[in-house]
Amino acid sequence: MSEKDRNFIEHIINESIRDALAITDPDASINRLLMDLGVRIGADRDCIFEMGEDVTCTYEWCRDENISQIPQIKEVFITEKDKIRKLMETRQVPVFIKAEDIEALRQSNDEMYRKLRLVNIHSLVLVPILLENELRGFFTLQNPAMMDQNQDSALFEIVAAFLAALLRHRDNNKRLRIANWSSSTMYEASMMALRQTDPDRAIYEVLRFVGRRIGGTRTYIFERHPGKELYNSYEWCRKSVRQRISQQEKIHTEAYTPVWKPLLSNREGIIIRNLETYRQVSEIVYKYLKEDEIASLIIMPIFIEGKYSGLVGVDNPAKELMDAAVNVMKLTARLSATLIGHRDQMRKVLEDSYRDQLTGATNRRGLERFLKVINRADPMGLIYCDLNGLKEQNDQLGHIAGDDMIRKAASLLGQCVDATCPSEVVRMGGDEFLMLCSGVGLGQYERILRKLRKEFENNNLSVSIGNLWRSNGDTDFDELLKEVDQAMYREKQRYYKGHERRRDVPTEGTR
Repeated sequence: MSEKDRNFIEHIINESIRDALAITDPDASINRLLMDLGVRIGADRDCIFEMGEDVTCTYEWCRDENISQIPQIKEVFITEKDKIRKLMETRQVPVFIKAEDIEALRQSNDEMYRKLRLVNIHSLVLVPILLENELRGFFTLQNPAMMDQNQDSALFEIVAAFLAALLRHRDNNKRLRIANWSSSTMYEASMMALRQTDPDRAIYEVLRFVGRRIGGTRTYIFERHPGKELYNSYEWCRKSVRQRISQQEKIHTEAYTPVWKPLLSNREGIIIRNLETYRQVSEIVYKYLKEDEIASLIIMPIFIEGKYSGLVGVDNPAKELMDAAVNVMKLTARLSATLIGHRDQMRKVLEDSYRDQLTGATNRRGLERFLKVINRADPMGLIYCDLNGLKEQNDQLGHIAGDDMIRKAASLLGQCVDATCPSEVVRMGGDEFLMLCSGVGLGQYERILRKLRKEFENNNLSVSIGNLWRSNGDTDFDELLKEVDQAMYREKQRYYKGHERRRDVPTEGTR
């Protein structure tokens, strides 16, 4: 190439860069640069390929008479991506492939030759694009009219450096847009949650809002639970999608323990952009997700007070929103942690309202709740207890000792509960307790009663006990309570008749 031609090429490149700089939008600027270079250098097509997990043709210009061939061109470079990467990382200068070079491929790489000829490539320039000194892609000029390896390398390196700057500018703009969109999305989700008085509803509304905003088919939360690795506690899905809150538990448990747990517990997310490419990572995960029609997903860990507590995920987010969805799900994990923490606090406050503060036993309000949830047609057993000698304990050793005596009695009653039937230990007031067992057979009930008497005897606690068993508990509970209370007082009368200190004891039915 003559000095005149070289100056002409340099002028073309400078003019093309100047025109591109006049455009503020980075995508439009890149497209303009490709068009100017292609037209002025006389190429049939020029493209930019970006390299990540795959090779993607992100920008293309072609002559009017040429139809876009991104899929076919992409296939050419995917086939040889490892060789191209190695070549460029080694040389990091433009690679000139002339017509005679391509013809030589017939002998060394016939498949590559056929693919190049299929898209009418008979000469080619590959220019590496470096970002932060890392190979991030390459720029191609196909069939340029003027090409001289010795003369043009420096000029194309200028083009590559400018393209790298434009791509960096594009990425920064994209990150800023994603951050703004993500912040806006999470602000709206947070406001929606704050409008809910029920914490469970607030969590569901966040999943629904986020799922719709990022185009997912399903959003969900799995929580860690003592004795159970994960359980699917919340789920939202589109109307066209069948709810799978129970089936998902199995699917994610199979995928979770061997593959995902180490990552999530280390604060890393699970991002599957294309399930087919994930098959090499885990055949088990691939199988279950494929069966559940999940082609892509994003899962982020939930940490509460520094402890790994579960995960939040979305299935099949919109492809064009995938990058933004990753950022949104990170923020959703943080919001979910806050909402779950608030939910747990609310549950504790509510549960505490059903508990006696001194003993931890159920209080009368908790008894009312228990009676609403059991099947009253089932057999029912009642054991009513009143401590003997509490007044003497208080008088001789003080009320702290008396409180200890009450707590000990509650503990012994709790130890005697049979976990095979729904049961509650209720502090009725003072030193009086009720053990209520639902669905208990007569033999089982009598064993509980014998065990309870034995435990109190072994711990040197005196107690008066009234007991009552009915094969059908669907009667007026106040009448049952009155009957077992009177049975307890009959035993208490017998207790005091055998002791020197006596007290006035109401007769049956007067209390």
